[in-house]
Amino acid sequence: MVAHNNGFVNGWGFDQRGIPAASGYPQYQGGPLMPPTVSMNILARYHATSIFPQIASTEYEGDLRKSGTIYFMKEPDPIIRDYTKNGRIEYDTAEIEMVPLTVGRAFHAGLKIDKIDYRMMSMWPRIERLLIDKVPLAMMRKIDYAVFSGLHNEIAPFNRGSRAGRNGQINLGDFGAPLSVDRDNIIEVLWRLAEVLDEAGIPREGRFAVVPPSIFTLIAMSDLGCAYCAGGNTSIRLTGRIPPDMVGFNIISSPYLPVFDDQGRNAFFIYVGLKSAMAFATIINDSEVIDKDPFEYTRFIRVIGAYGFGVLYPEALAAAYVTIQ
Repeated sequence: MVAHNNGFVNGWGFDQRGIPAASGYPQYQGGPLMPPTVSMNILARYHATSIFPQIASTEYEGDLRKSGTIYFMKEPDPIIRDYTKNGRIEYDTAEIEMVPLTVGRAFHAGLKIDKIDYRMMSMWPRIERLLIDKVPLAMMRKIDYAVFSGLHNEIAPFNRGSRAGRNGQINLGDFGAPLSVDRDNIIEVLWRLAEVLDEAGIPREGRFAVVPPSIFTLIAMSDLGCAYCAGGNTSIRLTGRIPPDMVGFNIISSPYLPVFDDQGRNAFFIYVGLKSAMAFATIINDSEVIDKDPFEYTRFIRVIGAYGFGVLYPEALAAAYVTIQ
């Protein structure tokens, strides 16, 4: 694809060469008599925020700081039998299921600068501070992508795949055979996901759905989305926001859902469930500046973060594997 110039250099930005000078007239702009100036304002990079604090419980961070792993005991399910008068009572032993939550992954970032440059570059302290402040946000985005990449494997088998549901009659898509969705059937897919959770006995209150931006757009353009077009300040088309109770889900758009190449098609997972189904904790988020090194006259900045993630209730999550038609 060739971009049109339209008076700009390479079609992407303003001309950086300065105002042209007539033949025989010296070009001062950009030279030592008229050098460029570096602005003290630093341009921010825009990123979507992490969504895991919205869809996973973070109440266990305090316990995880005391050790690297927490084990949760799931309450046992009683076995109920028919009773006949004067019949013999049967007794069972309790089967206690243990669910671990472990701090199992960490990220780091580092930067260095020679002290001569550090002393001569007036903006460096601001750059340093911005880096330290920005790293935790960047780590959270990386965590989103890392966790979503394997989350489908942690979901109960009867809540995903081509044979989902209590009787295995609900098709939620599978690798090699993703569901083809468009604005006409995306709401049906959400209803199927809700049906799977209903069959698993999961409460309807507090359900979320995480979708990529392309699916979010299909939902907004669907017939149900159009039903919300009227209403002024509540209109999807005017506000760009989907009501929190659409099909019983609080629908969240995230650009950090992985894209799978499925036989030449881009495929995604739509995740739904309850916040209490997952636990997430960041227990180490530390930064430091080192300016004394025996071998280098260099200033070092380093930041580290460690986190843990676990699925506590696999049956309280469901996933559909889809591609856009």
